[in-house]
Amino acid sequence: MTRFLSLVVGLLLIVGVAAPELHAQDQDREPWMQRDQQQQARLDSPELSEDDRVKIGIQAVGGLQLLDHSNDPESLSEIEGGFQNAAGNLTFDARITDGIDVYAELYLSSPNHVGDVFDREGYLYVNYLPEMFGSVNNIFKYVDLKAGHMELNFGDEHFFRSDVAQVGHNPLFGNYIVDANTIGVGTELYGHFGPLTAMIGYNSGATTGDFTDGRRNAWLGKLAFGELDGPLRLSGSFYTVDQSRNGPGFPFGGSSSNMFAGNFSGSRYQAVWEGSPTAGQLTLGGGQDVTAYQIDARLKPLPDLTLSGLLGFFKDSDTNGFFVNPGAGRTGDDGNPTSEWTYYGGTAQYYLADPFYLAVRYNAAAASTLGTPQNEDRSSDGVVQRIQAGFGLVIVPDQLVFKTEYVNQWASDFQPGEKSLRGVSMATDPKFYGVTAEVGVSF
Repeated sequence: MTRFLSLVVGLLLIVGVAAPELHAQDQDREPWMQRDQQQQARLDSPELSEDDRVKIGIQAVGGLQLLDHSNDPESLSEIEGGFQNAAGNLTFDARITDGIDVYAELYLSSPNHVGDVFDREGYLYVNYLPEMFGSVNNIFKYVDLKAGHMELNFGDEHFFRSDVAQVGHNPLFGNYIVDANTIGVGTELYGHFGPLTAMIGYNSGATTGDFTDGRRNAWLGKLAFGELDGPLRLSGSFYTVDQSRNGPGFPFGGSSSNMFAGNFSGSRYQAVWEGSPTAGQLTLGGGQDVTAYQIDARLKPLPDLTLSGLLGFFKDSDTNGFFVNPGAGRTGDDGNPTSEWTYYGGTAQYYLADPFYLAVRYNAAAASTLGTPQNEDRSSDGVVQRIQAGFGLVIVPDQLVFKTEYVNQWASDFQPGEKSLRGVSMATDPKFYGVTAEVGVSF
């Protein structure tokens, strides 16, 4: 990843000097070039001349939370209201030649890495190859290629979640309880057939490269109808990886998938429940033998009203994997406890009068099977639910936004010995509630 970012910086410097020579006027474009006009539009802004092909973006956010939490019996530590650490993103978006873009992003600070600069992603996006490739470009009438160390395109909600300081596409402060997102090293191939888009991807199955014996790569795919910002969007996604035979390596039990078992950007709510960087979020399974499906829908029945929702199914068939550590009492394949969940939710956003809007969201995650400390499977009726309601003020479109929300999250119907969240037993019915607010800026 570090080498890739060094390459990206070098390319940006080259493009910044040689952009006028790299770009030709968009006249009489070949068929494979036509869709590329929309891809190129994201680089266009009043600050850039027609021949400029580099865009550097900075996003920053400051948050305030007045939250409290409790459980039964009262075992959670007392927390106070206050300001969250400021966070930021730094993005590089460049066109190295017609049809080929390069993108890189850094976290300037995040809940998982407070005060540190941390690389997030860097990849190439190919709409078509240079003219010298001739008829080879016929395939790009229908296909785009994305390759690198990148955010995986599972579901649609990850396009509208708050990602550290990139908060402008989320009408509320918090994300979904099950916040499926991660990065990986790999490729995604996109096919375009009228209003339909199909994607198939193959990646490292973990956030980093790992060559430990038993590590496996991951497959994912998506079929979508309509544009993301269109009047109607429907999509279905799948993700599958089996890391359960990954012996001792990186980290202690080998690589694991963080699509559901972790959260690369951290939680939006801090210090609640167990107080970790993913506080209040549900991290499902152990990232071992994972299969997941998700259906997303987005509808704009009125110009000022947007409705969206999702339904997902998750299963980890071997949450403890294969781990040999006699000192920890692990001798290898110590049972195959299963974790199965269904998660769902919906969001409504309505502009009363531009730039003022109201937003509300309900989402939940229900367990059907959970492993026990004895590595046995047990059916479960446990559920975690969250309600969010708030409003926002778009002070400067795409650049400056203020949001505030009331949030209430609670867990119920878990049995002792089932799901724990980094030391907090869900059987104690933990909950948190209160008010949050933030200001996000992007330029």
